[in-house]
Amino acid sequence: MARFGFPSIIVFDMGGDPGNYMLYSQPVEEIGGDYVAAPWFTLCAPAGSWTEALAQEKGIPFEAIPRCPASDDHIVKEGAAVAPTCTEAGHSKGWYCTECGTWLSGETVDPLNHCNAYNAPAAEATETAHGHTAGVWCPDCNTWLSGDVVHNALGAQTVIRPATEEEEGLIDIVCTVCGETVRYTAEKLPHTEPQPSGTGDTGNGFWMRIQSAFRGFIDWFLRLFHWFG
Repeated sequence: MARFGFPSIIVFDMGGDPGNYMLYSQPVEEIGGDYVAAPWFTLCAPAGSWTEALAQEKGIPFEAIPRCPASDDHIVKEGAAVAPTCTEAGHSKGWYCTECGTWLSGETVDPLNHCNAYNAPAAEATETAHGHTAGVWCPDCNTWLSGDVVHNALGAQTVIRPATEEEEGLIDIVCTVCGETVRYTAEKLPHTEPQPSGTGDTGNGFWMRIQSAFRGFIDWFLRLFHWFG
């Protein structure tokens, strides 16, 4: 890094990713020619500064540090590349102002915009994870782009309205994953036909006796017919 406004501060790049810098406050000529002229050193300073002239004179690799347009006293630092996300742009390696938070060199990298998203099948809810209806899933940011979350129905239940033959019921059930209360409908009760009943007897018993008597009559009639025949 380099703080402009103090021309005696010099920064050397020691290599590595991100760069490993050594900060000196004495002029280049007082550091030692052999040490400074090592091939893996790069002298970084503002373009047109006296440091650039000394680097050219001594044959030291030089890289110009951009100035922050807001102030020469702002600290400018070399930043590593920032990978883009699906929704936010990234940036190539370059210099940026630590006080303004703006990049002064390098290039902006466009967002991924969910470029690897695909159609995913529905997933059932479990006791420890939500389910999801079929939709578009992005593996880069682990996000569903379409479809709906499915809560499980494994928690405490509260009957809001019991189901009848004429009307569906309503039940509130707590999702054990997130604790949210979700309202569900309960199907109508099946319709049952009333059974006929006789005096002093149940409907089923009465009809069974009628059927038994009818079968007895048919049997007697067939025997009589056979006898006369």
